[in-house]
Amino acid sequence: MPTFTSAFAIGQVTIKDQLLWQEYKTALTETLAIYHGKVVFRGGVSKILAGNSNHTDVVLIQFSTIEALNHWFYSDQYQAIIPLRDSAAEVTLISYAP
Repeated sequence: MPTFTSAFAIGQVTIKDQLLWQEYKTALTETLAIYHGKVVFRGGVSKILAGNSNHTDVVLIQFSTIEALNHWFYSDQYQAIIPLRDSAAEVTLISYAP
């Protein structure tokens, strides 16, 4: 089994305004570049295999460490775009680390 040292942020998303969401994604990409984060996957729900989900989309963001992820999330750059995110979509964002 592979060993992971990366940390991940998983966003479960329901888009409310597609135009604002596109604007947010552009701004998000800029903040990720500063903290060396990268979007690994972005897509819509295909089928719920078990349990329940209230969101229609998901995004998986990878960072080298949980510290890098936390620096990104609490950065002035990311905090500044949270109001845009909240206008564009309902988002549940969770961090995961090994």
